[in-house]
Amino acid sequence: MNALPALVAVSAALLVMWANPALPGDRMAIRGQATAEDRSIARIRQTLELAAMCFKIDAISVSAVPADFDPKSVPTIPSTLGPGPIEPVRFESWSVEGCGHNLKFTVQLWYDTYGQERFAVITPKGWLNGS
Repeated sequence: MNALPALVAVSAALLVMWANPALPGDRMAIRGQATAEDRSIARIRQTLELAAMCFKIDAISVSAVPADFDPKSVPTIPSTLGPGPIEPVRFESWSVEGCGHNLKFTVQLWYDTYGQERFAVITPKGWLNGS
């Protein structure tokens, strides 16, 4: 599989987050209860727009991960990006509706040793193929 499309999508997401810092009031209405801070929610939304390849998202829903969710089934992103996480690392299921698609993502949230909330959006299998 050619990794170039994934690299381009990730690079674009990072560029958007760097160039457009989210303001605390920049919160899109979402269904459900997110545990993330307002600033993180805005940045998660920006990342989901890029990951879903859809800049007109109709709705975002947040829910708890399924009861049988195994945190070991996803990459240990916090441990590879700078300071380690302060436990607990939280997981949420985010569903994005828009552009004729309904995609589900797992969002991993944690606080670093500096007290800053961090997140990672974990894409579903086959997301680059439109599955």
